[in-house]
Amino acid sequence: MKKQVISAISAVFVLLLVSIAAESRETSDLDEQRRKIEIEMRRLEAELDRDLQEYNQRPRYLFVSLADAKKKGLAEYFADFEHKITCSSRLHYPEAAHGKIYGDVVMTVFILSDGALEKVDIDKSSGQRILDEGAINIVQRAHPFSPLPPEIRQEADILAITATWTFTSADDKDKPPCEPR
Repeated sequence: MKKQVISAISAVFVLLLVSIAAESRETSDLDEQRRKIEIEMRRLEAELDRDLQEYNQRPRYLFVSLADAKKKGLAEYFADFEHKITCSSRLHYPEAAHGKIYGDVVMTVFILSDGALEKVDIDKSSGQRILDEGAINIVQRAHPFSPLPPEIRQEADILAITATWTFTSADDKDKPPCEPR
Protein backbone atom coordinates (compact mmCIF):
# COMPACT_ATOMS: atom_id res chain seq x y z
CA MET A 1 0.00 0.00 0.00
CA LYS A 2 2.83 2.32 0.82
CA LYS A 3 4.15 1.72 -2.68
CA GLN A 4 0.77 2.62 -4.19
CA VAL A 5 0.56 5.85 -2.16
CA ILE A 6 4.09 6.82 -3.22
CA SER A 7 3.20 5.97 -6.79
CA ALA A 8 0.00 8.06 -6.57
CA ILE A 9 1.90 10.95 -4.96
CA SER A 10 4.54 10.67 -7.68
CA ALA A 11 1.86 10.73 -10.33
CA VAL A 12 0.25 13.81 -8.76
CA PHE A 13 3.66 15.44 -8.47
CA VAL A 14 4.40 14.70 -12.15
CA LEU A 15 1.00 16.09 -13.12
CA LEU A 16 1.68 19.15 -11.03
CA LEU A 17 5.09 19.63 -12.65
CA VAL A 18 3.59 19.15 -16.12
CA SER A 19 0.84 21.62 -15.27
CA ILE A 20 3.36 24.18 -13.96
CA ALA A 21 5.53 23.69 -17.05
CA ALA A 22 2.52 24.12 -19.31
CA GLU A 23 1.48 27.30 -17.50
CA SER A 24 5.02 28.55 -17.79
CA ARG A 25 4.99 27.86 -21.54
CA GLU A 26 1.56 29.49 -21.88
CA THR A 27 2.80 32.55 -20.00
CA SER A 28 5.88 32.59 -22.17
CA ASP A 29 3.70 32.19 -25.30
CA LEU A 30 1.38 34.97 -24.11
CA ASP A 31 4.35 37.24 -23.45
CA GLU A 32 5.68 36.47 -26.93
CA GLN A 33 2.27 37.14 -28.48
CA ARG A 34 1.99 40.44 -26.59
CA ARG A 35 5.46 41.43 -27.77
CA LYS A 36 4.57 40.62 -31.40
CA ILE A 37 1.32 42.56 -31.14
CA GLU A 38 3.11 45.59 -29.68
CA ILE A 39 5.71 45.47 -32.49
CA GLU A 40 2.93 45.25 -35.11
CA MET A 41 1.04 48.13 -33.46
CA ARG A 42 4.19 50.31 -33.56
CA ARG A 43 4.75 49.40 -37.21
CA LEU A 44 1.15 50.28 -38.10
CA GLU A 45 1.34 53.56 -36.17
CA ALA A 46 4.53 54.49 -38.06
CA GLU A 47 2.88 53.58 -41.38
CA LEU A 48 -0.20 55.63 -40.50
CA ASP A 49 2.01 58.57 -39.53
CA ARG A 50 3.86 58.37 -42.89
CA ASP A 51 0.55 58.18 -44.78
CA LEU A 52 -0.81 61.16 -42.87
CA GLN A 53 2.32 63.20 -43.60
CA GLU A 54 2.09 62.31 -47.30
CA TYR A 55 -1.60 63.23 -47.34
CA ASN A 56 -0.93 66.59 -45.70
CA GLN A 57 1.72 67.37 -48.31
CA ARG A 58 -0.71 66.84 -51.19
CA PRO A 59 -2.03 69.99 -52.84
CA ARG A 60 -5.48 71.20 -51.80
CA TYR A 61 -7.94 71.74 -54.66
CA LEU A 62 -10.88 74.10 -54.86
CA PHE A 63 -13.30 73.05 -57.62
CA VAL A 64 -15.59 75.77 -58.95
CA SER A 65 -17.64 76.56 -62.01
CA LEU A 66 -18.07 79.98 -63.55
CA ALA A 67 -21.53 80.00 -61.98
CA ASP A 68 -19.87 79.69 -58.53
CA ALA A 69 -17.83 82.85 -59.01
CA LYS A 70 -20.09 85.22 -57.09
CA LYS A 71 -20.80 82.69 -54.34
CA LYS A 72 -17.12 82.14 -53.63
CA GLY A 73 -16.15 85.83 -53.80
CA LEU A 74 -14.23 85.25 -57.01
CA ALA A 75 -16.15 87.55 -59.36
CA GLU A 76 -13.15 89.78 -60.12
CA TYR A 77 -10.79 86.84 -60.54
CA PHE A 78 -13.23 85.11 -62.90
CA ALA A 79 -13.74 88.33 -64.89
CA ASP A 80 -9.95 88.50 -65.44
CA PHE A 81 -9.87 84.78 -66.31
CA GLU A 82 -12.70 85.12 -68.84
CA HIS A 83 -11.06 88.22 -70.35
CA LYS A 84 -7.78 86.35 -70.91
CA ILE A 85 -9.63 83.39 -72.43
CA THR A 86 -11.68 85.66 -74.71
CA CYS A 87 -8.57 87.48 -75.91
CA SER A 88 -6.75 84.21 -76.50
CA SER A 89 -9.72 82.78 -78.41
CA ARG A 90 -9.69 85.78 -80.75
CA LEU A 91 -6.06 85.11 -81.57
CA HIS A 92 -6.02 81.30 -81.46
CA TYR A 93 -9.45 80.13 -82.61
CA PRO A 94 -8.91 76.87 -84.54
CA GLU A 95 -8.36 78.08 -88.11
CA ALA A 96 -9.83 74.97 -89.74
CA ALA A 97 -13.02 75.33 -87.68
CA HIS A 98 -13.90 78.90 -88.73
CA GLY A 99 -17.41 78.92 -90.15
CA LYS A 100 -17.44 75.13 -90.54
CA ILE A 101 -17.42 73.29 -87.22
CA TYR A 102 -19.38 74.21 -84.10
CA GLY A 103 -19.80 72.69 -80.68
CA ASP A 104 -19.30 72.85 -76.94
CA VAL A 105 -16.33 71.56 -74.95
CA VAL A 106 -16.59 71.19 -71.16
CA MET A 107 -13.16 71.52 -69.57
CA THR A 108 -11.58 71.93 -66.17
CA VAL A 109 -8.64 74.31 -65.98
CA PHE A 110 -6.26 73.78 -63.05
CA ILE A 111 -4.50 76.98 -61.95
CA LEU A 112 -1.65 76.99 -59.42
CA SER A 113 -1.56 79.61 -56.66
CA ASP A 114 0.94 81.73 -58.63
CA GLY A 115 -1.38 81.78 -61.68
CA ALA A 116 0.56 79.18 -63.67
CA LEU A 117 -1.41 76.56 -65.56
CA GLU A 118 -1.07 73.09 -64.03
CA LYS A 119 -3.19 71.21 -66.57
CA VAL A 120 -6.38 71.19 -68.62
CA ASP A 121 -8.80 68.24 -68.59
CA ILE A 122 -11.58 67.72 -71.11
CA ASP A 123 -14.63 66.64 -69.11
CA LYS A 124 -16.98 66.39 -72.09
CA SER A 125 -15.73 66.40 -75.65
CA SER A 126 -17.41 68.39 -78.38
CA GLY A 127 -17.15 65.31 -80.56
CA GLN A 128 -14.81 67.26 -82.82
CA ARG A 129 -11.11 66.77 -82.19
CA ILE A 130 -10.22 70.12 -83.72
CA LEU A 131 -12.52 71.95 -81.28
CA ASP A 132 -11.29 70.01 -78.25
CA GLU A 133 -7.64 70.64 -79.12
CA GLY A 134 -8.46 74.23 -80.03
CA ALA A 135 -10.03 74.86 -76.62
CA ILE A 136 -6.98 73.42 -74.86
CA ASN A 137 -4.69 75.54 -77.06
CA ILE A 138 -6.67 78.70 -76.25
CA VAL A 139 -6.28 78.08 -72.51
CA GLN A 140 -2.59 77.19 -72.78
CA ARG A 141 -1.89 80.38 -74.71
CA ALA A 142 -3.94 82.50 -72.27
CA HIS A 143 -1.86 81.66 -69.21
CA PRO A 144 -0.31 82.71 -66.93
CA PHE A 145 -3.41 83.83 -65.13
CA SER A 146 -3.53 86.14 -62.13
CA PRO A 147 -2.21 84.67 -58.88
CA LEU A 148 -4.97 83.26 -56.73
CA PRO A 149 -6.45 85.76 -54.27
CA PRO A 150 -5.18 85.40 -50.66
CA GLU A 151 -8.55 84.18 -49.37
CA ILE A 152 -8.47 81.34 -51.91
CA ARG A 153 -4.81 80.50 -51.16
CA GLN A 154 -5.81 79.97 -47.53
CA GLU A 155 -8.31 77.36 -48.69
CA ALA A 156 -6.55 75.79 -51.69
CA ASP A 157 -3.26 75.43 -53.53
CA ILE A 158 -4.91 74.82 -56.90
CA LEU A 159 -8.07 76.37 -58.31
CA ALA A 160 -9.94 74.03 -60.68
CA ILE A 161 -12.36 75.96 -62.90
CA THR A 162 -14.91 73.96 -64.87
CA ALA A 163 -16.45 75.80 -67.80
CA THR A 164 -18.02 75.24 -71.20
CA TRP A 165 -16.19 76.59 -74.24
CA THR A 166 -18.69 77.25 -77.02
CA PHE A 167 -17.54 77.43 -80.63
CA THR A 168 -20.24 79.11 -82.72
CA SER A 169 -20.66 80.57 -86.19
CA ALA A 170 -19.92 84.04 -84.79
CA ASP A 171 -16.39 84.82 -85.90
CA ASP A 172 -14.32 86.50 -83.16
CA LYS A 173 -11.38 86.64 -85.55
CA ASP A 174 -12.56 89.93 -87.05
CA LYS A 175 -13.09 91.60 -83.65
CA PRO A 176 -10.40 93.98 -82.45
CA PRO A 177 -7.68 92.55 -80.17
CA CYS A 178 -8.39 92.69 -76.47
CA GLU A 179 -7.06 95.43 -74.29
CA PRO A 180 -5.22 94.35 -71.13
CA ARG A 181 -7.23 94.62 -67.92
